[in-house]
Amino acid sequence: MKTIAKMNPGLFDRQQQQFYERYQADSFFQSLLSSKTFFERAHFIDYCYLVELERKKSTPAATVKAMNAFFKSLLEERARVQVEAELIKTCFAIPNKWSAQLHIDQNESLTTQEDIKTIEQLCQDLAKNKEDANAIFVSFFSRLIQGKRALHKNKFDGEHTIEKALEELPDDWYQEPWYYIYVQYFGTDEKGKGTFSSLIRMLDYLEALNINNIYILPHYESPNGDAGYDVSDYKPAKILGGEKQFKEFIKTAVKRGFRVATDLVFNHTSADHPWFLAALEGKSQYFDYFLKCPANWNDLNIDEIRKDEDGDIFLYLPEKDDKGNPVVSKRILIFPDVDQTLWLKKRVRGLEKDVLFYREFYPFQVDLDLQNPKVIDELFNMLQEEISLGILGKRTDAIAHWIKKPGTNAKDLTETYALQMLIKQFLKHLSSKTIILPEVVTTSKKLKEYAGKATTINGHTTTAGGDALLDFQLQGMLREMMYFQKTTPFWSQVHERGEEGVNTSAPLIPIEHHDETYMGFIQELEAMRDYIASDYTYRDENDNEIIARRGIIYKNGMSGGARYADCLNRDVRRIGTAFFCLYMMPATPVIYYGSEIGAVNQWYQMEKRQKEQYETLQKLLGEEVVGPGKAITFEKCEDPRELQRGPIAAKDFYAALEQGYPALKVVQALSNMRRTKSALRSYNFADVDTWHESILGMIRFPEWRGEPDKPILVLANLSERPLTAQVPFTQVQRKTLHSRIVLKEIFRLEGDSPRQASVTLEEKIIEPEYAEFLFFDLKPYSAVLFEVY
Repeated sequence: MKTIAKMNPGLFDRQQQQFYERYQADSFFQSLLSSKTFFERAHFIDYCYLVELERKKSTPAATVKAMNAFFKSLLEERARVQVEAELIKTCFAIPNKWSAQLHIDQNESLTTQEDIKTIEQLCQDLAKNKEDANAIFVSFFSRLIQGKRALHKNKFDGEHTIEKALEELPDDWYQEPWYYIYVQYFGTDEKGKGTFSSLIRMLDYLEALNINNIYILPHYESPNGDAGYDVSDYKPAKILGGEKQFKEFIKTAVKRGFRVATDLVFNHTSADHPWFLAALEGKSQYFDYFLKCPANWNDLNIDEIRKDEDGDIFLYLPEKDDKGNPVVSKRILIFPDVDQTLWLKKRVRGLEKDVLFYREFYPFQVDLDLQNPKVIDELFNMLQEEISLGILGKRTDAIAHWIKKPGTNAKDLTETYALQMLIKQFLKHLSSKTIILPEVVTTSKKLKEYAGKATTINGHTTTAGGDALLDFQLQGMLREMMYFQKTTPFWSQVHERGEEGVNTSAPLIPIEHHDETYMGFIQELEAMRDYIASDYTYRDENDNEIIARRGIIYKNGMSGGARYADCLNRDVRRIGTAFFCLYMMPATPVIYYGSEIGAVNQWYQMEKRQKEQYETLQKLLGEEVVGPGKAITFEKCEDPRELQRGPIAAKDFYAALEQGYPALKVVQALSNMRRTKSALRSYNFADVDTWHESILGMIRFPEWRGEPDKPILVLANLSERPLTAQVPFTQVQRKTLHSRIVLKEIFRLEGDSPRQASVTLEEKIIEPEYAEFLFFDLKPYSAVLFEVY
């Protein structure tokens, strides 16, 4: 028999080689090892070594016998799974015993033969070998059955089931405006604390904004080293009210007509997660859950393999591909200010060496092996539990980074797309109304690859991938336009984005968000860096001039941290006009908590979190790595994103509502108008000349030309000076197909000073005579909408 060791000399370290020699004559072991790719084999040996310790008997011979039984059981399990997979493929799409258990009509099937073929292919595209593909395939359907049963059983009141409530939603519900929050920070009590109970009390506020879609940032148990993205248990955090309050919130929200999406944080876990702690204790199953790096990476000279390319910093790492050929893996450093490695070196009980666990984000976030069938089963289980409660959407955090392969940049891989499409199939089979929101920081064109092609899943028309796509390049255009008070950045790029709305997917645009401002999408890069990092002057409530700082530039100049209100000099007119422009973008508006009431930078929050992160890293990595003069200093732990986080009291939101804060009034009015005027919902628009770069001018068209809804003329003065828009009369005629022009004003935002800014919805009819231009006098930071007849 041709053994692995002879095929690949020098593959194993001393301990692994000794283990291999003990079992090289075992045909079961050789069969298992030969199914592994080259770069997996050493890690598989470590896994088996830990199993050997768990099954160790009184004598060496007894231990070998026990391991022989273990190897045999793995092969038998593979055979059993293959048989089960074949049964599903041949029997699942017709009425069968599962139908009665699920209480569905005997003439209704849980899926279709076409879907089964698609799911089977996706499992094969994702998995490392055909045996793993079978295991993922079987897990998909077993967890699907579990979720369908729970959906049918769970009720949001004494009578109505979650399943029925979801069915009654419109198919395009996710194309309505979104509001997204941290539970612990949004609408806090007098002690600065937020829970799911306090979130229930904030539903009245969201209702007043005319917003029904809520996206909740990480709400799982976490040490909060990375604002909840370091999950220590995939259960609602006890500090937020735990599972009981979470379920009560979801039921209340569903009953009141709200739609809730949550984060799917599955690229990595916290180093405090029980899975990882069990891995460090030498528990074989959980050791196998996490990705490992080649041992020689720890000996590399970082200065020699690190490169700075267009501001981003990369490591060029030597390793071997699945066939053992030398390759170089190019990997971006996501937090280069904190640390410039991609591994966490930890000792595992039972192994006589340190293990390098792969991690792409902070050192306390270890990456899961998302091609491991057991890990994928955990994923399906979490999804079915959450959807059966009434959650409608999952934002796939950092999805572009989910799969890692030697010789690649570990981004946007074929296997990554396969995993996203598999999750989409799973969600749509649970409920046709569920959606995926991919979080991918990339160009608008590249983003559309995460929507995928038009398809049908379980009889419903959809896309193969994401349903709602967070468009950060469009956000960059909007930021540049608003900060520099000129429309050139927007118009120079927006027409290059291509057709908007891929099939049934919807682009989403957040006016600001919880994460960094990525500079890679900014055209006037140096000007933007200077703008965010500089000071400005504003007037406080007592009309005193105050100097404040807009924000911080970091990550080698490629990121910025600042709240929107500070970047607009806290001028309520500018903030209101920014929200107006948000609603005019060719995308669905997304509002980050507090931005609509002018929330400003929270410097105390950033300083507090800096101290906590420093202590977290010191505990994890030790004082030899973290400390004064060490690789990671206190200064490196500063996270400017925290300026955009922190508690905002419920009373502040309701006070702004009562006082009619301009941006809040814009959100109320335009969210309501989008429901009745399809021109404000569609992605069909055309630019119109205004003869000034500080005036945004466009015509928004209904979803279908010829609808009863009218085109809408959009004008906004982004400047601090009064300006006159000169719109060519014939241009409006040609683009609206109207020979005679009648304008009906339906919205106006203006004010002679920040304190006088207001929103007016009184309808006014204008019937201009034919002339070369239509003239519109616009006050500083003002906006107006006209329906065109």
